Amino acid sequence: MLTLENLRLSFNGEEVLKGIDLTVNKGDVVTLIGPSGTGKTTLLRCINYLERPDDGKISLANIHLDYKSVQQKDVLRLRRKTAMVFQQYNLFKNKTVIENVMEAQMVVQKKSKKAAYEKSMEQLEKVGLLEKVKAYPSQLSGGQQQRVSIARALAVEPEVILFDEPTSALDPELVGEVLKVIEDVAKSGMTIMLVTNEMFFAQNISSKVVFMALPDIMNAFLVIIKAMSLAYLVSVVDIFGQAKLLGAYDFRYIEAFVAAAFVYWAICSFLTFLIDKYELKLRKGY
Repeated sequence: MLTLENLRLSFNGEEVLKGIDLTVNKGDVVTLIGPSGTGKTTLLRCINYLERPDDGKISLANIHLDYKSVQQKDVLRLRRKTAMVFQQYNLFKNKTVIENVMEAQMVVQKKSKKAAYEKSMEQLEKVGLLEKVKAYPSQLSGGQQQRVSIARALAVEPEVILFDEPTSALDPELVGEVLKVIEDVAKSGMTIMLVTNEMFFAQNISSKVVFMALPDIMNAFLVIIKAMSLAYLVSVVDIFGQAKLLGAYDFRYIEAFVAAAFVYWAICSFLTFLIDKYELKLRKGY
C-alpha cells in the first residue's frame, strides 16, 4: 500500500536519510525506533512532504511520485491520503474542539458543514471527548488535546496515519489514555506509522518494527545494546512467569531467577551509561 524507494535527504551537507526502502501493507502498524538524530521524525515528514526529500520515490494507494519531479498538485493528492498526529498537538487555539476536528474536512475535503459535524462527533465519541466538544484547547489537559488531534486525523479518513511521538509532550499520568486510543485505532484496521519511545507499547501493537540507526557499525552496535537494556523489564516479567509455570514457589528458585535478572540489568545499565556518555562524540545529531 505504501512503498518508499531510495529515499534520501540531507541537511547542510549531512545526509540524514540514506536510501531508505520500506514497504507498509494495508492494516500494518509500523513502529520506528532508534536514537535521536537517526531520522525517524524526518522520515514521517517526508511521507506527507512536510520535508522535501532530495531523491526517491513514493507509492501510496494509487499515487506514484518521484520526489525529484513532484509538483504542488501531487503534494496535495499525497496529503489527502495521509494524516499526521504531532508531538505538540497543533490545534487552533481560537477554535473549539469540534471546530478543530471539522476544519480540515471543510477546507481540504470540501465537505458540507453538516457532514463535517456528523463525522467529527463520531470520531470524538471514539476518543471519549463528546463532553468537550465546545471546549477550547486551553481548557483541556495535554492528553485530551492529543486525543482531539487523533480524532481530527481519523475524521479525514486517511489511508495511513503518521504518529510522531504522540506522548512525548505529556505528563506521565496522561500517557496511558493516549496510548489506549492509538491501540483502538490500530485494532480498527487503520494503517499506522508510529515514532515512539514507549517500548512495551511498541512491542504489543506493532506488526513491524523498524530500527533506525546511525550509518556506521559502531553506532549500530550501540543501538542494539540500548535495546537490550530496554528489554530488561520484559525479561523480569518472563522470569516470574517461568517460575509460576514451573511451580517454583520455593524461595531458592525465585531468588536464583531474580539474581540472574539483576545481573543482566546491571550489565545493560552499565553499557547504557557508557553509551550515553560517549554517544555525542560518535555522531552528529539533528
